[in-house]
Amino acid sequence: MTRRLAAGLGAAAVGLLAGFVVLTSEPGRIVEAQTFDWRVTSRTTPARDDIAIVDINESSVRALAPVIGRWPWPRAIMTTEARVPKDPIGFLDYYFVKKAPFQIPDAGREAIVKFGPWIVVVLLVLSLPALLVILGVGTFVAPFGGVGYAAGFGLAAIGLCVQLVLEVMALPGLFARKMSGWTLMFYARVVGIVTSLLLGAIVGAIISALIGFYILFQVRGLYK
Repeated sequence: MTRRLAAGLGAAAVGLLAGFVVLTSEPGRIVEAQTFDWRVTSRTTPARDDIAIVDINESSVRALAPVIGRWPWPRAIMTTEARVPKDPIGFLDYYFVKKAPFQIPDAGREAIVKFGPWIVVVLLVLSLPALLVILGVGTFVAPFGGVGYAAGFGLAAIGLCVQLVLEVMALPGLFARKMSGWTLMFYARVVGIVTSLLLGAIVGAIISALIGFYILFQVRGLYK
């Protein structure tokens, strides 16, 4: 029994040594290199959603040199993308896109970008007569409504006018799928939310912000 065990261990050692010699020889390295692609592709693993490949090219390094410094960058800079952005648009994009529990399908986002500007045009045309009537009646009633009513009406009128002007300015960019149009719509939404908050419509402002920002940031990637 002992002799068989020793013989088996000896054969295994000889086999390992022979394999090592073959693999480290020139013919062995050629075979290993030529079969590398086949061995890698034969062991496919599912892609992971929590891993992102960031390509840093020479133009990026040169453009960021005045801000970050020369390459190689500090580790704190290299890991910045993994943190929550501090700028308002990056912060909202992080939570309404990257952390959103539900993503609008590609077909849905394409439809929003394609028909969204026309919907804005229709809403603007429909709201213009009503806006003129409200402004006319409100201006007539304001002197009789007291200081509080006059202040609230003035704030609402200014906020609504600014929002509509921003939406009209955004239309050319929206039709051309330019980021400038998306940005103006974002500011129009911000003005509407701030106006609602100042007027005390907190619940409406929160609902409007959640729905409006979700749709805006879901389609943001389709604008250039």
